[in-house]
Amino acid sequence: MAKRRSATTIENIEHNICEAEMDIHKLFEVSFNIVPEEQTWKSNFRDISTDKIIGSIEGNISIEKGSKTFAISTTEDLDDAYRGKGLGKLLYELTIKKVLDIFPDAVFRSSSSLNNNSTGVWKSLEKQYSNVVEAGDHYEVRRGMII
Repeated sequence: MAKRRSATTIENIEHNICEAEMDIHKLFEVSFNIVPEEQTWKSNFRDISTDKIIGSIEGNISIEKGSKTFAISTTEDLDDAYRGKGLGKLLYELTIKKVLDIFPDAVFRSSSSLNNNSTGVWKSLEKQYSNVVEAGDHYEVRRGMII
């Protein structure tokens, strides 16, 4: 029997998290920057209480199959003090949400060379959100795509 997937999509995460998890969203934020002339982007993850950047994701922007695609090229692991608390997943969630809010027709995708940490994050996202799918050697997210 096929496993039933949740209909929750990643762009709606803020409506689907419990109150305790919502508090964590108030403690951390992402700043998202695009460098158009280089066709690159970067998302910095900041601890608001210390004003410290604790991790980041960088990538490239291309047009694939008629859609703007934001592909991860580099992920800077979280500082050791922040590991094991679900913050890597939060960094990905907030970054993906930011991209899809700015570019609703975009595709956000992982690198095709995933390490253990990023594979764990993507598997967790895929399990939780119906619009996160494994697509061959990478994962991808589209707004409102239901499986």
